[in-house]
Amino acid sequence: MLEEVFLDIHDIRYNVKGLHQKCVRMLHQLGNATHVAFTLDTLRVLELDGGPIEQSPPPFPNLKCLKVMKGRHKVRTVLQSVMNYLTLGSLYLESLMVELPNGVTVAEHNSEDPADDDDDYKWALALFD
Repeated sequence: MLEEVFLDIHDIRYNVKGLHQKCVRMLHQLGNATHVAFTLDTLRVLELDGGPIEQSPPPFPNLKCLKVMKGRHKVRTVLQSVMNYLTLGSLYLESLMVELPNGVTVAEHNSEDPADDDDDYKWALALFD
């Protein structure tokens, strides 16, 4: 029964199909965590087309602290739907602490310009299409 979780999913090159659902299932298996840290790259995996993430129950009912850290790629936007999915089911919602890196915003739609990203990230995104 883990209380602290750090997850960094990156450099995805193979078997992208179904990755979103597999990630959601894995998060639910870590559901007892109270302190969770993700890289922005990991949150990008939750943005993959796998059906509306809001249809899945929130994975961390005991969440007290969510920390988002920079990853290997130049991600500057996190979707509001992903943040809602990770936080809204918390029993500690009134005292929940969420920490984002400087320069990162939460948005309804991902408006990042792929031309600003590095080549590895553009390559990885092409695999998701």
